[in-house]
Amino acid sequence: MSQSTMRKYPAEFKERAVKLAVESDQPIAQTARDLGVNENTLHTWIGKYHTPPDLVVNVKSLIMQRLFSHGSGYGTSSKHHTGTGKGGVSHFHY
Repeated sequence: MSQSTMRKYPAEFKERAVKLAVESDQPIAQTARDLGVNENTLHTWIGKYHTPPDLVVNVKSLIMQRLFSHGSGYGTSSKHHTGTGKGGVSHFHY
């Protein structure tokens, strides 16, 4: 009777396995076999630990666009100082 066992892999091994899998020209299944890891496990690690470079660029671009678009309220100040009122308290209008 065979019993499957869950192996615990160190984080460094997972990181290197993912890097090898995504940078290699060979199929992920072959990389998994070469590493002695179940193919589905390697796919799970890739989904969990790998962010495609184009996704990073798109997210950064979207953030920059939001921060610096006209009328967004980000990156510009719409405060208007009217001086001090009673008790030396400054009043701001937004």
